[in-house]
Amino acid sequence: VGLIGTDAAPIEVDSWFQGKGDYAGANVTLMVFWEVWCPHCKKEMPELAEREAELKKKGVQVIGFTKVTKSATDETVAAFLKEHKVKFPNAKEKDGSMSKGFNVSGIPAAALVKDGKVIWRGHPGRLDDATLDKLISG
Repeated sequence: VGLIGTDAAPIEVDSWFQGKGDYAGANVTLMVFWEVWCPHCKKEMPELAEREAELKKKGVQVIGFTKVTKSATDETVAAFLKEHKVKFPNAKEKDGSMSKGFNVSGIPAAALVKDGKVIWRGHPGRLDDATLDKLISG
């Protein structure tokens, strides 16, 4: 993707729906880009919420980002997070700068950041335990 090995884009948000996140929060950060109206995101976000405890044990924090586009509102995003018991920090990104910084053109999308560098970029559903373990230890 040309992004691997580059410096991670700074976290720039308009507001946090819940929690707050930064790269200092953990060894490895999984950045997840999603929208409340996206059918694939509706599947991935609850699955990530279920995996969060297991990811934390591996030293990975999860932070979600949405631009709140199309039919979405701050209220529908907050309701979705609550309904699906998504506990990890989620923010409304500022001017789409995060998406640009991580080359996000389709959602859901994810990036793994370790020591300030992007080490993986792809669909969050493709980040299985074996791949994650290899990336983290690599």
